[in-house]
Amino acid sequence: MSDPGETFSQTPPMARSQRALTASAVTLACAFFVLLGVRTLSTPDLGYHLAYGEHFLDTGRIVDDSLGLYPTIPPEKAKYDLPPGAWIDASGSYRFPNANWLSQVVLALVHRGAGVKGLSVLLAVLVAGLAAAGLVALRRLGAGGLGMAAGLVLMAMVAYERFLLRPELFGYLVLAWQLCLLNPPARAGEDDGAGPSWPAVAGLIALQALLVNLHSYFLLGLGLTGAAAAAHLGRFLWGRLRKPRDERGDEGFRQRGVRLGAAMGGQVLVCFLNPWTWRLAVLPIQTLRFMSRHRIAGAEAVDTGHPWAIIGEFFRPFAWGVFEHSRASYAYGVLLGVAGLGVVAALTRRRWAHALTIAGMAAVSLTMRRNIAPAAILLTPLAVAACGAAATALRRRMALRPHPAVGLTAAGLLAAAGLYGVFSVVTHRFYRDERRAIRFGLGVTPTVIPVGAAAWISDHHPAGRVWTDYNCSSNLHYFTQPHRPVPVLTNTWAYAPDVMRLVLDCSLGRTAFGPVAESYGCKVVVLQMDRTSIALGRELVADPNWSLVYLGALHVVFLRADGENAALAGRFAITPRTLDVPAYIERLRRMDPVGSYSIYLGGFTLAHLGWDAQAIEVIGHVLREYGDDPYRHRLWNMMGTCYARRGTLRMLRQPPDFRGKQDWHEARNCFLQAMKARPDYPPAQRNLAEVERQIADEKRGILYQYPW
Repeated sequence: MSDPGETFSQTPPMARSQRALTASAVTLACAFFVLLGVRTLSTPDLGYHLAYGEHFLDTGRIVDDSLGLYPTIPPEKAKYDLPPGAWIDASGSYRFPNANWLSQVVLALVHRGAGVKGLSVLLAVLVAGLAAAGLVALRRLGAGGLGMAAGLVLMAMVAYERFLLRPELFGYLVLAWQLCLLNPPARAGEDDGAGPSWPAVAGLIALQALLVNLHSYFLLGLGLTGAAAAAHLGRFLWGRLRKPRDERGDEGFRQRGVRLGAAMGGQVLVCFLNPWTWRLAVLPIQTLRFMSRHRIAGAEAVDTGHPWAIIGEFFRPFAWGVFEHSRASYAYGVLLGVAGLGVVAALTRRRWAHALTIAGMAAVSLTMRRNIAPAAILLTPLAVAACGAAATALRRRMALRPHPAVGLTAAGLLAAAGLYGVFSVVTHRFYRDERRAIRFGLGVTPTVIPVGAAAWISDHHPAGRVWTDYNCSSNLHYFTQPHRPVPVLTNTWAYAPDVMRLVLDCSLGRTAFGPVAESYGCKVVVLQMDRTSIALGRELVADPNWSLVYLGALHVVFLRADGENAALAGRFAITPRTLDVPAYIERLRRMDPVGSYSIYLGGFTLAHLGWDAQAIEVIGHVLREYGDDPYRHRLWNMMGTCYARRGTLRMLRQPPDFRGKQDWHEARNCFLQAMKARPDYPPAQRNLAEVERQIADEKRGILYQYPW
């Protein structure tokens, strides 16, 4: 029979082990969170923000108009409404409230002082500030060590895809610290906590004034305080209705109401403390109405009519074909479950303000993809802490004493998750497995920011204006040396939707590009060969009036083959015959620490240009050298598409080139390999059915062009 003292003697070492593991879990969760901010810059509109910030540093004037850099579309000829808050002033100039002006000044100051690497450090500091705020909020709300570790990991996993060096990140940071100020450590017996102290009220108002000039998310700051004030008012009215003799009549309760009212009133007033006063103060409300009227927010990955509807961050959070298989989506699904439990837990503990905030932020997050990050930062601490407190209360009520091994196992699992997260980030696996261009480190991401194309233009100085697509416009203008003027039309919120529609229509092949290029005097075209620019890229590569002169992983540069750039275009022209594929593969490999990714992009760029033989060679190299590539199903499918298209073109020749039949069979094998790698991959399933139908039709003497 065992000694009764044996269990008692073993408990302290197990408890010490649990405390050590819990501390390790919290530390590793913090490290994982912070390391997600140590990443290369991949912000598509970084150049826009830097240029506008530099304009202020040079002139002392905030950019809030078109700068006269492009011909405006007269209002009477505009098809779409002006963007939210924009107006035409008395002189006929296009104007808009620049909600990001202070963020832009900060970015420009850092860039002038420390360059691109300084901007990377700034990004890491901002994310570290978010991690610190999350830790403080969780602790103040009463979360234990395990809750703190789990909350930080969940928050990071949902929000990491929005850890971009954009003004919104400054907004996240301010909102996170506003949450901390609103929630001082709760004392026993208080339903909704003590509320903010007077110094905290002053801090809330000061942070709100800062937030108004950093980013248009400042409406959420009002929402946080408004939820606390509404809960307090509701408690007061309910108390008056019941006429109790309790804390609703004591001095502490009244003082808390006064402080919350002062915070709310002060935060509303400072919303007008900006260079445009009421115009910027009402901008978030105008934006919500605008997006609702044009069916922009929460759309699928389809064009609903308005040009803003093509922007991925406006899609619904689980838009099919875009976000449904990402880690952030899975984590967001978990967060919604925790939020639901958190609302119930907060209500059972009479934490009405917390329940309102959790429910409100969950509703905000469901409107569009870009909102899941701020929602995660604000509702995660509240929901996790509420669930933890409810579980503790339930355990005490039922007199349950869980075995120490349960806590030890939970702490060990969280520590292991944090350790794996740290390892996967620093080795780039975290991003590679989702085919994200971001990398752990400092500097820019050359597969996203067109530094190669910009360098080519800087080195060779082609004549004429530059036409760029929607995705790389501001960065291309900014990173050329010397800087080309960065016009207002490089940012969604700042320019007329009709201009954006013109750019998209040309890129998508819905409007003839030639007349537009002539009217704008464009002699240079820079494209990012994604889904919005494939049509224009194919049009230009087939047009003898244009020459491809630069071929990157994702970015291409075309010059007019005649006129002032004729000699330059002839000297640097790249054709399927002149492309040195092995040299191109080696150049792609050097662009990215994960060589398979940049080569993967290069293969897809060649395929989108219609250079099938070269694309087959590049994609085949990836499949041979990187057989464990997590997206090999896409590679096999694209290579199959190239074979099928080449085979069809060969068979349509007069006389037919019967090597096309072999190409079709190679295509069939590729689609089978794609389905072997991922059986539920719809494009491969459709393509396999089409190529088999094409083979069968040819045997019956039927031959026509399939949509390859």
